[in-house]
Amino acid sequence: ALWAKRDSLHFIEFLDALTAAYGTDIYTPYKLLPSQFRHALLYGSKDIPIKFHIERNERRIFYARPFEGIIPKLDRRYKETDSMGARDEIRQYMSYRSCSECQGARLNAAARSVRIQGHNLSDLAALSIGEALVYFSELTLSGRQKVISERILKEVVERLGFLNHVGLSRLQTDRSSLCSG
Repeated sequence: ALWAKRDSLHFIEFLDALTAAYGTDIYTPYKLLPSQFRHALLYGSKDIPIKFHIERNERRIFYARPFEGIIPKLDRRYKETDSMGARDEIRQYMSYRSCSECQGARLNAAARSVRIQGHNLSDLAALSIGEALVYFSELTLSGRQKVISERILKEVVERLGFLNHVGLSRLQTDRSSLCSG
């Protein structure tokens, strides 16, 4: 209980410093906060140092540094921790949504425009290892396309063949992962 009280006191001091830096106060409802402050709260203050203070042995110590942001901090803690309990705690605040720009393809515009016999990279990534092995093994290209892709296709087929050989034929390469690596 003492830890929770001390932690909430630090949080209030932190919020007070952050809101003061952006010209608002901690009692302003979130929807009424300036958009610049809301963005800084969630994603950080970038290069703008925020003046914070901490209380130690009845002394107040002042310092200034950019604020990391709630989302980057949770992301960093999730990736750095070895504690499954900490990950479970952070996972409560996570949701998975498809990007509105790429519709979940996880590819930039240039990569989304690449086509191999009418299939884009996202379509091919949705194949299982076994299906992709068959597709790329049977893929026939001609002329310039064949010359350009020959070495790459050989490597792709070899890697898919290895994954298939070790029993991962049903694995899809576009699947989501909860690993922190």
